[in-house]
Amino acid sequence: MKNIEQIVNEQNNRGISEFEGYSPAEMEYILYKPFEKNSPIQLLKLSEQDYNKIPILNQIKYLLKIVDENGELKLTAKGFLPTKIVANIYEQGFIKDEMIELVKSVLNKNNMKNIINQKKCKKCKLCIEVCPVNMIGVNENGLVNFIQERKNICLECGQCMAVCSTNAVKIAKYTYEDNLIVMPDNGIDYQKFIDFISTRRSVRNFKNKLVEKEIIVKILESLDFAPYGAEPDKVEITVMNNRNKIESILPLIEKFLDNIVKWIDNPIISRIIKHKKGIETFNTIKNHLYPMSKLENYKLKYGDRITRGAPALLILHADKEAEEHTNNSLIYATYLMFAIHSLGLGGTMNGIIPAAINKDKEIKQKFNIPEQHEAIISIMFGYPEYKYKKTVKRDAKKTHWIE
Repeated sequence: MKNIEQIVNEQNNRGISEFEGYSPAEMEYILYKPFEKNSPIQLLKLSEQDYNKIPILNQIKYLLKIVDENGELKLTAKGFLPTKIVANIYEQGFIKDEMIELVKSVLNKNNMKNIINQKKCKKCKLCIEVCPVNMIGVNENGLVNFIQERKNICLECGQCMAVCSTNAVKIAKYTYEDNLIVMPDNGIDYQKFIDFISTRRSVRNFKNKLVEKEIIVKILESLDFAPYGAEPDKVEITVMNNRNKIESILPLIEKFLDNIVKWIDNPIISRIIKHKKGIETFNTIKNHLYPMSKLENYKLKYGDRITRGAPALLILHADKEAEEHTNNSLIYATYLMFAIHSLGLGGTMNGIIPAAINKDKEIKQKFNIPEQHEAIISIMFGYPEYKYKKTVKRDAKKTHWIE
C-alpha cells in the first residue's frame, strides 16, 4: 500500500479543473509565493531594448530622472502631477491616446506656420508691399520672413501668395495647387461691365421649374472670389431648393407680418422695437414693411407675395457675435445675385425672410438655422417667367468731392 505521505503528495500535485488545471501545490505558490523559483508564474528575462518598450516603466524612469535632477518632484495642491510634466511625459511618446492625437492633429493644422521658401525667394519684397497687416519683413540676415510676433493678425487674404512670381510664399490656409489660380488674360473692360450689370433686374416672377443642383453649386462657387471684411468662413449659407417646403413655411411668415402691424400700432411695443433694433431697422419696418403689411399686401389669400413663387432660396446667416458677419453677408449676397444673372436665372434679395427667422423660433427651425445664429439676408431665385426689354437707369447718388 502507498503510504499516506505519497498519497498526499500525489493529490497536492494533481491538476484540478476548478483551479484552471493548476494543482493545490501550484496554487499555494500563486497565492503566497508567486515569484519564487518553483512558482508557475515566472517573469521573462528581458533585454534593455525590451524594457524600453514598456510604457509604464519608461514613465517611471522619466519621473525618477526628474527627481534625480531636481532633488524632488513637487505635486499640485490636490496631489496631481503638474500639467507641464504630464505634457512632457506625453510628448516623450511613451503612450498614445487616440483622442489626444486627434486634437493635436487639428491644432497642428490650424497653427501651421506661414513660411517663405528662401531657396525660391528672389527678394523682390512685393509680398511686404501688399500685406495689409505688415506681417512680412526683412530680418537681420537680410531674408524676407514672416514676423512671428505679428502672426496672429494674419487676415489669410492670400495677397502675398498671389503676388509672388516664384511661389515662395506659403500661408497656412492656402496651397498653390488648390487655391491660387493664374489670372485670366481676357479681363472685362468698363463698358462690358456696365452692359452686364445694367441687364440685371430684380426678378419676382418665376417659372415652375426646379433649379438644378449643379447650377446652384456654380452660383455658390462665385463666393470663392468675393472680398470680405474679417473671418469670411463664419458666414454660412442655407439652400432650400424645394418649393413645397417653402410653401409650408409661408403661413408662419404671414403670421409674423400680421404681428408687425400689431407691434407698430402699439406705442409701447413700438418703442421697445426702436430701442432694441435701432433707428435704422425701426424706420425700415415702420416706413416700408408696416404699411405694406397693414394693406394686406402679403396675405396668402392673394397668392404668394412673400417669396413670389420662387423655387429656391438662399439664406445667409452667422453666429450673432461673429466678426463682420453682416457686411460679409451683404457682400456675398451681391456676388450671388450677379452669379445668378450670369447663368440665365433671376433673383431678388429678400429681407422679410431673415426678419421672420430671427423673430420666430419655429421658422428658424424650419430652415435649420442654428439657434445662436441670426439671418442677415436671403435671395429668392429661379428661372424668370418674363424677359425685360429695357433697364432702368436710376438717379446718380449724392456725391461729395474732396480735392
